[in-house]
Amino acid sequence: MARSERHRASVRLRQAVRTGRALIRESGTIDGLVDSLARSRERDVRVIEVPLTGNAPSGAWIPTLQYDYLLVPLGASPTRRCAVLCHEVGHLLLHHDPAFHSSLNPKLLAALAPSLPIDTTRKMLQRTGYSNHEEAAAEYVGTSLAVALDDCARAAEWQASSRLSTRLR
Repeated sequence: MARSERHRASVRLRQAVRTGRALIRESGTIDGLVDSLARSRERDVRVIEVPLTGNAPSGAWIPTLQYDYLLVPLGASPTRRCAVLCHEVGHLLLHHDPAFHSSLNPKLLAALAPSLPIDTTRKMLQRTGYSNHEEAAAEYVGTSLAVALDDCARAAEWQASSRLSTRLR
């Protein structure tokens, strides 16, 4: 990658992290981040828990004409759910084109989003993955957002314990 390309990529990463952190400030939770993202994009974002096992990806972003779906593993721990959602939000903030893992076949997509036209499903399945650069960028942004969310949770705990300490004095 040429120096100017690396610089542009670095600027895009910093901008995506800044935007994500600004969205986090509204609520400090992963669900609040997703809601804030939907409002900022003026487009509904729906989180769906699905059985992602075997060679399936750990999460996915599926845009449709009406909604953006963020898929997370059914029964994921809160920490895992947050990590997967932050990664998928990273793809959105970086303005990546959606990519679909080969295990997300038309039958599964039809079950997840029955209103999805079959032509849209076919187009989705033509691209079978992100480049390593796109995945690394989404992981960087996602990790930065997860850390920011954790910082918010710790700050809230500290404020709550400080109020309790003050009352006990």
